[in-house]
Amino acid sequence: LSTKAVNLGRVFGYMALAILVTAIFTGLFGYLIWTVCECVKTPTGIYANYDAYLGFAIGAIVPAIGMIVCSVLAGSFSFKHRQSSRSVLIPFTIYAICIGYVLALIIPFIPFEVLAVSLGASLIVFGSLALVGLVSKGNMNPLMTLAGGLMSGIFLVCLMNLIFIWFVPSVVVDVFFWIISLGIFVVLMLTTIWDVWHIKTIAEQNELTPNLTLFLAFRLYVDFIAIFIRILYYVLIIYSRHSN
Repeated sequence: LSTKAVNLGRVFGYMALAILVTAIFTGLFGYLIWTVCECVKTPTGIYANYDAYLGFAIGAIVPAIGMIVCSVLAGSFSFKHRQSSRSVLIPFTIYAICIGYVLALIIPFIPFEVLAVSLGASLIVFGSLALVGLVSKGNMNPLMTLAGGLMSGIFLVCLMNLIFIWFVPSVVVDVFFWIISLGIFVVLMLTTIWDVWHIKTIAEQNELTPNLTLFLAFRLYVDFIAIFIRILYYVLIIYSRHSN
């Protein structure tokens, strides 16, 4: 195998391991929440101890802060301690565990078929985007410029939405919601393509140190989780409408 293939394999391998860690801890935290909250599944829905669940939900503030801190540390360590693989590995692992806790707050209450469809669709979308990034030969930097422009447009739409809600509350603003939601999804896809292309470029130059490899895997992991959560949200909307 070429050096490029080996380097890319390591990046995607670390990403896959992080996803596995998240899945394991989502199951563990989900089981804990289900047990402590005394959840009961009935034909009309799932019933749980509200106060206990509220405690877990409020507790999500801790992993949320932890994810922000770990993101900063991972980026900092990847450049300050390039030759050590331990410094990025620790915040990367903690971040994956924190994501597991956040997902555990909702995953146990989602139908299995919704999770299966969402995960399958996420793998297909992410795989397709990664393939585009890998086979692209030209300069993909304009994608980030486009993504930045879209984010500016999304911000303006958000402001318009707030204006309508504040001054004309009777006006239906679903169209703004969908523009914002789909716009964010497009930004995620453009970012994923650019990330994979950027990683491929670094791998071709054989500049991947242990820490940088972990950091790039961390970026792909974040991309995948963001895509999964967005697709899960869309599938839930479709499922709930068909159920009603």
